[in-house]
Amino acid sequence: MREVIRAAIDFQRHLNDVVEISLEDAGDACLVRIDLAPGHWSVQVFDYVVAMTYRILTGASGSRWKPDCVHLVRPAPENPAPWRRLFAAPIEFGATFNGLSSSPAALRVPNLLADETMARHARRLLHLVPVPPVHLGLGDRVRRSITLLLPSGRATIDQVAAQLGLSARSLQRRLDEEGHQFAELLAEVRRELATAYLANSAHPVTMVASLLGYASPSSFTRWFTAEHGMAPQAWRASNAARAEAGPPPTWRR
Repeated sequence: MREVIRAAIDFQRHLNDVVEISLEDAGDACLVRIDLAPGHWSVQVFDYVVAMTYRILTGASGSRWKPDCVHLVRPAPENPAPWRRLFAAPIEFGATFNGLSSSPAALRVPNLLADETMARHARRLLHLVPVPPVHLGLGDRVRRSITLLLPSGRATIDQVAAQLGLSARSLQRRLDEEGHQFAELLAEVRRELATAYLANSAHPVTMVASLLGYASPSSFTRWFTAEHGMAPQAWRASNAARAEAGPPPTWRR
């Protein structure tokens, strides 16, 4: 299954340019993280993408493999029965990431459905499929890297530059040419993710602060208040009230 996941990562641009798949070794667990490009973050999209990832991976193994746990950032729904029916594995609602986790040993179990010859032919054919060039400017690539690095507290210009294969000086020079500043891009991603976490998860403010790379909740609260004119708790309550009220009525003449 590790090789199946690696193949999915290698050819993920054959699927779309929105979903980012990564495989991380975290001690005694392997994490299959599902991230979305900035601007596409929503509970429904993550539900769908994690479900599709689960179906594809379990199907590729002939249902011999399943994750130890399914992780969803979203709060637990009032009726979790549909999720329980779909995922034949424990589900962690209110998780710190969207995706799946498995033991390293389970990912190394031989896949009885695998065919080395067909896999080799499939790779050759996939390499022949024309994939449109990435039309992302450097600013968008930096935003994606920031999104992936924020939860670990590594969303610095040095770390982002290393992930993009550049030096920090080269990265800033090229951003200058596009009219961007790294600090501005970092603030943009934090603004989007902060409101997404507050609106679509039940995470306490302390956890949201950590997921956005802040060393302390008070630093996050000061930044959020300066950006939105109210504290995170007040914004969350106001957003919930608006959602409960629903859209304004449409008047017809």
